[in-house]
Amino acid sequence: MSDETGDDIIRNIAKVVENILENLQKEGNTRFIGCTVISGPDGEPRIFSRDIPSGRVKADSRELEYEIVEGEDVVYITVEVPFDISDMPRIDVSGRSVHLGFELIDYNIDLPCAVRSSGITKHLSNGVLDIVCAKEPVFFDEDCIEPVD
Repeated sequence: MSDETGDDIIRNIAKVVENILENLQKEGNTRFIGCTVISGPDGEPRIFSRDIPSGRVKADSRELEYEIVEGEDVVYITVEVPFDISDMPRIDVSGRSVHLGFELIDYNIDLPCAVRSSGITKHLSNGVLDIVCAKEPVFFDEDCIEPVD
């Protein structure tokens, strides 16, 4: 048994991430943008991704790679920022899209659901931009089964 409570867990996570990165390199064209680990209230990790597209958006021949994960109440957006950019971009969130404005180039990323424009959190470090947006509440119409945006 280790001295610290979480040492074994951290060692296991490091081993899993190492294996993932090795396998990605073998596949050739796959790139690893970033990783976010989220635990539930009971300390157990939750997986809540749905078939949310990740992809690339292009502006002036410069591509921006991103990944979107939709949680129960929030949307997580991870963006690979061009290596020559170190300042936080302008981030405008409205409806179902996020607009990223860098000095000379602007990008738009479509989201799988409507998000609130206020209260977003953002963090830029080592070429990875993480954005967390609260989802807009979804209301149901009495006469239909589908949610109304």
